[in-house]
Amino acid sequence: MENGKGDYRVAYQLDYFAVIKAFFMPFNLFFLLLFLGPVAIAVFVAYRTINRYRIAILLASVAIPILILSLISFPEVGSGWNLDRNSLKIKSPPVLTTIQLPEARVELVESSGSWQTTLRINGSGKPGLAIGWFKLQNGKKAVVFRHLHHAKMVVLEYQGEFYILQHPGVEDLYMELIARGAKPTGL
Repeated sequence: MENGKGDYRVAYQLDYFAVIKAFFMPFNLFFLLLFLGPVAIAVFVAYRTINRYRIAILLASVAIPILILSLISFPEVGSGWNLDRNSLKIKSPPVLTTIQLPEARVELVESSGSWQTTLRINGSGKPGLAIGWFKLQNGKKAVVFRHLHHAKMVVLEYQGEFYILQHPGVEDLYMELIARGAKPTGL
C-alpha cells in the first residue's frame, strides 16, 4: 500500500483469528487434548446425567475453553512487524523496537539450523506462535517473532541485538529489507 510519499508500506501483523489459528497449526495432539479433554469429559457426564443440569454442563463445557482461549489470545493481537521507508518496527511482546535498516545486517537462514529457539526467556509460546526473548541453539539470545512454521527465517543484527522473523512469505521480506538498505551478510 502506498503511503503518499512514493514508498510502499509492508507489514505482517496478527489479527485475533491468526492468533487463534496458531493454537492449532501445526497440529499438536497434546495441546488439542488439553483444551478438548475437559469438554469431552463434561459432555460425557452431561449425557449420563438425567436431570436439569444437563444443559448447563454442556454449555459450560463449551463456553469455558472458548473463554480461556479468548483471554489468553488478546495480548498477542497486533504482534508482528511493520516496514516503513528505511525502518522496521517489530512488535513481539514484551518487545517493541525499531530497527534502522541501513545500520542492520540481515541473513535468510534455514529454520532447522543453529538459529532455532531452545528456551523461552520472556515471552509467549504456542504450537504455531512464538514471541518475545528466546535463547537460541547457537547460544545467542534474540527477539523472536514466529507465526506458523516455515522452512526459512530472517535473522537481523542491529546494535548488538539479534531479531528473528519467521512466517509464511518471509523470503519476500528478506528481499525487501535488502532493497531498503539492510546489509546481507553471513551471520
